[in-house]
Amino acid sequence: MLKRLLWLLPVSWLAACSTTPLHSTGGAYPTDFSRLPGWQSSVMGDTLQGLQQSCRATGKRPQWAAVCQEAARLPNDDANSIRQFFETRFNAGKCVMAPGIAA
Repeated sequence: MLKRLLWLLPVSWLAACSTTPLHSTGGAYPTDFSRLPGWQSSVMGDTLQGLQQSCRATGKRPQWAAVCQEAARLPNDDANSIRQFFETRFNAGKCVMAPGIAA
């Protein structure tokens, strides 16, 4: 069960972060993908599969159609191509918790 949910982690890093601070000393801030912990060693096929599953619903929206069509064409076993796809189609963000805020 846990392995099936692991694909959510990288996708949630990308989707849950915004550039607007959530708190005066915490929030989400733009960063480079190379600075995300584990980005270069992540199992990208699982990440792609998570996006493809999300695209079943979001792919019907015009703003997501092109991204989802491109994701559908990517080979699941080519980590470098998948990484490049995410790096060119999404923005990375570093989420920082404010002191005193429980995660």
